[in-house]
Amino acid sequence: MRSLTICLNSVHVTLEKSMIDLLVVSHATFKGVNRYVFDLLRKQHNLKVEIIAPKQLKVAGKWTLADPPEDAAQTMHYLELKGNNPRTHDFDGLFDLLESRKPKGIYLDNDPVSMQALRLGKWARKNGSRLICLSCENLSFYPLASYKRLGGIKGFVNGCIKTGLMYMTKP
Repeated sequence: MRSLTICLNSVHVTLEKSMIDLLVVSHATFKGVNRYVFDLLRKQHNLKVEIIAPKQLKVAGKWTLADPPEDAAQTMHYLELKGNNPRTHDFDGLFDLLESRKPKGIYLDNDPVSMQALRLGKWARKNGSRLICLSCENLSFYPLASYKRLGGIKGFVNGCIKTGLMYMTKP
């Protein structure tokens, strides 16, 4: 098996070649422009990349259908998105797809303390895969930082829960 090291936000991850190299789980990829970076990985590094995107997403109060694939080589899986909160939403059929595709790496475009990250982390550990989470939240959620930002015991408990969830998603 051949391996490849990729860098995402200064985090280097080595992926062994498998049935597919990277399965992208992202609500943002329902727009074609947000798939560009993954197309670069596919084209420039010869990675087998497949993308899961919602069939539709509520934008500015109305339901918008996902953009079609940009080219024939782009493998898209359009799934129904269940739930309204990014910390708790899930894709219908996600785990059936994971079992059939057996990705070596999973790129989750969601908070590392989301329920989706927790479930994907468990699947990844069980199946020898790597989970990569990207979150654009710039606030520390560690207990002391949460205590200072949110104030009192509520902030501390919130930070403890988020920190615990984060560690549960790690391999």
